[in-house]
Amino acid sequence: MAESIGKITAHLAEPIEKISEEIISLINKNIKPPNPVGPGDVFVRAMYVVSDEVNSFGGRFPAEEHSRLAALLIDSPVLVGHRKDKLPVARNFHSLLVTRDGSQWVKCYFYWLKNAEGAENLRHNIDGGIYKECSISFIYLFPECSVCGEDIRNCDHRPLQQHSTNGSRQIVHFNYRQIERVLETSLVYRGAQQNTAVTKELDLSFLNSVLTQPQVITKLSDLPQSDSYLVVPDYQGLPVTVLVEQGKIAVRDSDGILLERPTGAFEKVTSLNDFELSRAVLLGLRGKQRCSEQELESFLNYEQSSVSRLEIKLLPDHNLSQADFTISSGASKISIIRHALVTKDQLSDAVHRLETREGCIIWPSADVYSDCPGYNFCRGTQAESKTTFEISSCEGQDHYLMRFSRNDQSYSFILKQFNLNRLKHGGRFLAEAKDSGKIPLRENARSPHAAIISGTIEKIERSEKGYLLQFSEPLCGTFAIRPVRLNSTRQYLFYLKNENNLRAQR
Repeated sequence: MAESIGKITAHLAEPIEKISEEIISLINKNIKPPNPVGPGDVFVRAMYVVSDEVNSFGGRFPAEEHSRLAALLIDSPVLVGHRKDKLPVARNFHSLLVTRDGSQWVKCYFYWLKNAEGAENLRHNIDGGIYKECSISFIYLFPECSVCGEDIRNCDHRPLQQHSTNGSRQIVHFNYRQIERVLETSLVYRGAQQNTAVTKELDLSFLNSVLTQPQVITKLSDLPQSDSYLVVPDYQGLPVTVLVEQGKIAVRDSDGILLERPTGAFEKVTSLNDFELSRAVLLGLRGKQRCSEQELESFLNYEQSSVSRLEIKLLPDHNLSQADFTISSGASKISIIRHALVTKDQLSDAVHRLETREGCIIWPSADVYSDCPGYNFCRGTQAESKTTFEISSCEGQDHYLMRFSRNDQSYSFILKQFNLNRLKHGGRFLAEAKDSGKIPLRENARSPHAAIISGTIEKIERSEKGYLLQFSEPLCGTFAIRPVRLNSTRQYLFYLKNENNLRAQR
């Protein structure tokens, strides 16, 4: 019987990486390569490059500087080992602010060409865990001492040394202020910032959002130099994007999630002409009175709220004109926000005309039609009136309620699994914004922390749509309340930011 001999040819290939059209569009938009790239042309990875923790040099990027840094990272090169005598191996095309392991991080996305020399080696080394740390090179003007607020090059404090203030000890560091330029990011053997990472795990939820938070400034002189500036009021509302296609409107929040209630409400606005995705502010009102962000969020979640109607204030955009929408005669209303395009000499007068209690948002002319979030200026941040706070137990729960007021607005947050000692020693607690009128309070004798804690807030400063609270006794120090999103639910983090620091700086 004749034997049958056959040959089998096998090709072992890794799955082809699929790069979304949205990412390709973002690369071509932000980098503008002479020959636009396609989905099959590039590899894409991400790096956690900067956090709000102190690095090995004693420097720190405060969270309020992250928006500025994220904007400067775009279109910066990626090197290996900060070797500026060699050409870049990749380029950063997008960055965003994220929370990771309880810290605030700047995460940037970078790409390189598949047909470039060494492209496969770079991919294998990143995905195999060989290249796993990163670093950043940048230019800044002011190293702000964490103790006295002066230039640390001129004061008596030294980075990473211990310092005692009012009986408490802290490690001296300096904050990177007035960041001017990002020179490059690098793949390195060991980063100065702990826990940096290079990853192939890409969270692409940012593709549905073009929104970031404005950088907070306290002086108009802190603005970048420009021939002109766009000034708009900073309303107490929710940042959204608005898109109209074939007369149908879609309103999405900063995470790209469709907001059902305003989308449904504004569908009743007649004669809407199509326009491209535009940034806007969603306002909740009762009559002519603007309601708080907390009341607006309750309304959007179909909870009890004082909000009775909605308005959309569209930010100025070259795609929009007064003819692009019709103001409804009903409760829902869409309009372009009040604004002024002014020279530097006219800037102060424009701020006086347009500012609200929350201040103004200002863009240099070069950033007006970009995704830059702008700069928040509020002259009231330097002279807030004193107010009080209280933390008390919630009836029938293990959680605690914190209340404080700002101007004529009161705020309430449920602090989950709260512990006072842990808070004083750097613990971070999830907080949920609540309508203060719906939360019963009582002391619970079984808990060592049940007694009401109350005191004075020396200063409240807005920062990235959250707040910095400078408490006096019994909670001495500066505390942060910052928004986070967990499992598609908006919550907050409450934690001690820097003991006694603001008081020392003044």
